[in-house]
Amino acid sequence: MDDVRLHCVENTRRQAFWINWGELALDDAYGTWWFGDVELKNARTLVVSAMSDRRMAVLPALLHERAGLSPGACRASHTLPVQPVAKPKR
Repeated sequence: MDDVRLHCVENTRRQAFWINWGELALDDAYGTWWFGDVELKNARTLVVSAMSDRRMAVLPALLHERAGLSPGACRASHTLPVQPVAKPKR
């Protein structure tokens, strides 16, 4: 909770959710950019997600540094890229 790179957006008994902003929060006209997120479910399961492999490489290192989790303790899985939905023409 005291790391400037992580911003807690939810902290309840069942779940906690942090956004990884990085060293500095990058703002533009569309909002604040972030590198990924970390979710703790039921105080047992840690879910880490990011939109690219490069961003995903940063999060395990951050968790190792801040929480002492070893990189080998994580199971990585990739999901298929999101397919855009066709928009009907007017």
